[in-house]
Amino acid sequence: MIFETFNPTTEREYGKLLFTSSGYLSFALRGASPLVTDGKTDLLFRAQFDPTRSRVTLETWNLDGTGYRSATEAISDVSNLNMAASRLTLGATAYNLFYARVKVDWIRMLDGALALNAGPPTAAVPAGGVSLWRYEFDGNGSDASGSGMNLTLFGSPPFENTP
Repeated sequence: MIFETFNPTTEREYGKLLFTSSGYLSFALRGASPLVTDGKTDLLFRAQFDPTRSRVTLETWNLDGTGYRSATEAISDVSNLNMAASRLTLGATAYNLFYARVKVDWIRMLDGALALNAGPPTAAVPAGGVSLWRYEFDGNGSDASGSGMNLTLFGSPPFENTP
């Protein structure tokens, strides 16, 4: 699993992004059928909830911006996501029994959706977007967005310096 948002009180899963056992990337949100793209190593991805267009999307690129792939699924529940008291899990296996074999350089959540194939994600917040949180994993779970949404780390997650 790359990430999952889950509310343990209501036992409601909001979204999950994972590599399947076949090496494909799968994204599910709000009970929509999972979106699947071909698996890659060293990739950039954008998983979006777009209530204006009643859809969820998963887009992937190679690190150099080539190799674009996308998948889209219509959804009926377009109400606001309320993730109060939710847990964000990063880089764990199903049931969080041990670390997954993935490395995440940075991950962030923005308020605002982009058009499909608007280009791969960059460090800059896109025009019209608002950064809700950003984790760069520089040896800690600090929120680099300025929103103060710092992570509480469990266990001893490994950190690795990347370029």
